[in-house]
Amino acid sequence: MLSSNRIANSLALVVALAGAAVCLGPARADGPSFDCRKASLPVEKAICADPQLSAIDALVAEAFTGFEPAFGGDKRKIARALIADRNACGQDAACIVSAQNNALQTYGNAPSWAQDYNIALIGK
Repeated sequence: MLSSNRIANSLALVVALAGAAVCLGPARADGPSFDCRKASLPVEKAICADPQLSAIDALVAEAFTGFEPAFGGDKRKIARALIADRNACGQDAACIVSAQNNALQTYGNAPSWAQDYNIALIGK
């Protein structure tokens, strides 16, 4: 079980790293990997409304660009399934983080703090 201080420190680190990832990554610096003005799904609106969810979405998009499936798997088919899982979350932030964390793990590019953030958010 994570202590309150560890959770607070993890969240502070996540906010700092996520902010840096958004600023340095290929996604727009002011939001996630998609245009929030065109957001129509509840999950898209939730991501656009939350800076941390936006930053995680940018990390997932960046991880996807370098993803090469093992054994010649279909990259787009894998991504569609992961997006469907994320979209099924609606506006549930903990579910969105869990789905995005799964995508990062699948793409083989999950930052080491992603799991701690997921645990901290679910415990909220």
